[in-house]
Amino acid sequence: QTRGKALSATGSFEEAVADMAKAANMLREQQEETLRQSNAAARARFQFEEVNGKVALLAEQRRSEKLIFAIAGTLGVILIGTLLLLTRNALLSRRQFQRQALTDQLTGLSNRRGVSQRAAQIIADAIAQQRPAMLVLLDIDQFKTCNDRFGHGAGDDVLVAFAESMRQCVRSGDAVGRWGGEEFLVAMPDANVHQARLILRCLRNACAKIELDNAPGFSLRFSGGAVEIGEGTEDLNTVMKAADMLLYSAKRNGRDQVRFADASSADSAALSGVTRISAIGRI
Repeated sequence: QTRGKALSATGSFEEAVADMAKAANMLREQQEETLRQSNAAARARFQFEEVNGKVALLAEQRRSEKLIFAIAGTLGVILIGTLLLLTRNALLSRRQFQRQALTDQLTGLSNRRGVSQRAAQIIADAIAQQRPAMLVLLDIDQFKTCNDRFGHGAGDDVLVAFAESMRQCVRSGDAVGRWGGEEFLVAMPDANVHQARLILRCLRNACAKIELDNAPGFSLRFSGGAVEIGEGTEDLNTVMKAADMLLYSAKRNGRDQVRFADASSADSAALSGVTRISAIGRI
């Protein structure tokens, strides 16, 4: 433009117009270039911000996914733990129910069902393995008299005291339980007549020391029938019949005694009646 003005002053109008037009074109091109650069920079900034936004969004999504996975894992652990706890409680409840179903609530010993199962298994093992075993049926003497004289509460105390004495005297592997009423059953694996006598003497001595406040003067004694498992014995029912007959014989002959049948006389015929059993003894 300065050059065009100078040329115009000297009278060179055409050359001055050409120079001014050229200058205007250059200025326009510079402005367009500046505008392009500005637009390019704006697009670059937009693209950069867009990429940053996508990266931030992706990072946020990943953080959310990790949080979801962490929550899901925690919930899974809680769920599994809850299921395990419920399963454990169910098993414990079932076992407790089974124990209660096999336990005499008054004495805490096995009830008839519980002691029958263990006694039957002891007899079956003794027969199969040809090993000794003893089965003893006991009955508390004068129990009805105690109930009639002192009341059923005193009778319950007698049963509990007798059960506790049995716990003290039997071995850890013996099956002991309340058969019914004032009758109790003991099955002794790997035991002969001599070992059974020792256990029963312990029980008799323990009972002799018992004094009950609500049954003054009552002497805790018992009678019983003991059968040694041997050749010819068949099952629990067969042995129980023999033990019951021996118990009846002990009661009929004065009480306060246990009568024994040894294996040599315990064949199928002998087990059908006490009169056929040759080996009879008292503790």
